[in-house]
Amino acid sequence: MRKTCLFFCLIGVLSCSAVQEPVFKKMKDLRVEEMSVNLITLTAVANYYNPNPVKCKLIGTDIGVFVDDKEIGRIQETNAVSIASNSDFDIPVKISFPPKKLLEGNGGLLSSVITAVLDKKVDVKYDGFITLDFAGVKIKVPVNYEEKILLKES
Repeated sequence: MRKTCLFFCLIGVLSCSAVQEPVFKKMKDLRVEEMSVNLITLTAVANYYNPNPVKCKLIGTDIGVFVDDKEIGRIQETNAVSIASNSDFDIPVKISFPPKKLLEGNGGLLSSVITAVLDKKVDVKYDGFITLDFAGVKIKVPVNYEEKILLKES
């Protein structure tokens, strides 16, 4: 009975105001976690804002990662994460790919290395979506973000 009452209260709140898509703010803390001849693993944190008066749950991600316009892999997570109402939230992401992915396409790795050495910056793009669950209502939120990563000297 209590769950039924809560469900109808939630429906009442949601019907008064439409559910808004969370706002993608930025990718932060991009790090190289592992680098070998066979595998490169990058980690980052996707930062969003939930403008809704109700909490929700992240139920999946599907985001393509591009370095200098070459798709190097996809972030596909299915771990559920609870998200508070009217607040910022972070989603840790991880992508692993073989270094040979950087060799494919026009110019390949040599072009990227020359550009990185001269400019000390690399273009990284994220394109895809995250899926959220608002009390059983699933919403796909687009992700389309681009940034220049400054290569730091050791």
